Amino acid sequence: MSTARQTAPSRDGAGSTATAANVQEKTTRGSQANGQRRVRFNVGAYGVVVSAIHRPTNSKVAIKKIAPFDHSMFALRTLRELKLLKYFAEEGVSENTSSPPRPMMRSTKELLETDLHRVIRTQDLTDDHCQYFIYQTCRAIKALHSAESACLKQRATLTPVIHRDLKPSNLLLNANCDLKVCDFGLARSTQTAYPKEQGFMTEFDPRKRYTVDQCLEHPYLEAYHDPEDEPTAKPLDPHFFEFDLMKDDMDRQQLKQLLYEEVVSFKRPL
Repeated sequence: MSTARQTAPSRDGAGSTATAANVQEKTTRGSQANGQRRVRFNVGAYGVVVSAIHRPTNSKVAIKKIAPFDHSMFALRTLRELKLLKYFAEEGVSENTSSPPRPMMRSTKELLETDLHRVIRTQDLTDDHCQYFIYQTCRAIKALHSAESACLKQRATLTPVIHRDLKPSNLLLNANCDLKVCDFGLARSTQTAYPKEQGFMTEFDPRKRYTVDQCLEHPYLEAYHDPEDEPTAKPLDPHFFEFDLMKDDMDRQQLKQLLYEEVVSFKRPL
């Protein structure tokens, strides 16, 4: 967010007190050549997150340890998350690299020390922090909603990628108040939604709901909003979420193969 029109709020406010020191720590020694001194960072329903030092760059990273093959649903969630994190390698979306699928798979991400849930649970936010966090959240959503695939150009009221699990604990923060969206395991594309799921959407009049662009144009975010500085994603391939339509016909081995192909196709950005 260094190019935002207004300077970020002081780190002495939100984001500076709820850091790794506030969560349960468990130090272990890893045998991997690229990592050392792991510290348990968080525990979720689908895995454990530990912090570590990446030896080649001497940078702090977060390693998410997942067992994606215990259940086909876990494999699907992991596949969605890997595909989306790799595709939306934009500011505002948590970056990702992964190890080849094994019984325990590891997904390595940049380390952000806390999340918005921990911050608002332990302290009050200033109005400046509220503005900055809302702006960064909208900025990330704009990138997701801008990836309109060719087959949806005629249906401007629909967006191809919906996160579906935006909540404070999925908004990661560091001590500088930089915010990134994470956890795309529940994300869906309206392009591959089943007819019954699309039917639910027709119960709402989209003209009565604000788009993310309208939110960014609100005077409350005027200090930060700059269309020239806000990311947009390239169009999605119409087949990007095709595996979601075939999930009922795929066995665990086929999902494992898709995960493997997704991991080995990753190219670290220069």
